[in-house]
Amino acid sequence: MRAVSEQTATVDSVRLAVLAALNIADEYHLLKRQLEKPSPEARQRASKLASALDEVLQDTRRTG
Repeated sequence: MRAVSEQTATVDSVRLAVLAALNIADEYHLLKRQLEKPSPEARQRASKLASALDEVLQDTRRTG
């Protein structure tokens, strides 16, 4: 809240609290979006594992 009050000219504590809450919510949603996106390395690893699993399943179907 102090950071918000230093950046704005408002003195009203309710407005400062609302602005601080909005900033916190914005930071939360930005971080959430970043964490929900898998890294390129994770995508590549998942793709390799899926391919390996497909091979095993195909071999099982042929011999089973």
